[in-house]
Amino acid sequence: INPTSGNAGSTVTVTGANFVNLTSVKVAGITVAPANYTINSGGTQIFVTVPTGPASGPIAVVNAAGTATSSSSFTIN
Repeated sequence: INPTSGNAGSTVTVTGANFVNLTSVKVAGITVAPANYTINSGGTQIFVTVPTGPASGPIAVVNAAGTATSSSSFTIN
C-alpha cells in the first residue's frame, strides 16, 4: 500500500497479483464503488480513490478466487 494514509479523494496504490475481475474493494472497511478504482493492464496494481472517513484498517480486494487483505493498515485522514 502506498501511501499508508491519505485524505478522502486522494489515490492509494495497492500492489499485488491477480487483480482481475474484482467484485469488491474495501478501504478500512468502507466499500469503494467500481467507478472509484482502476486496475493496471497487468493486474498487478489497483489505483483506489480514498473514500470519506475517518477510518483505519486494511485494504481488501475480492474476486471469484476469494478475498485478499493487506497486511498493513490504511488510515483515512
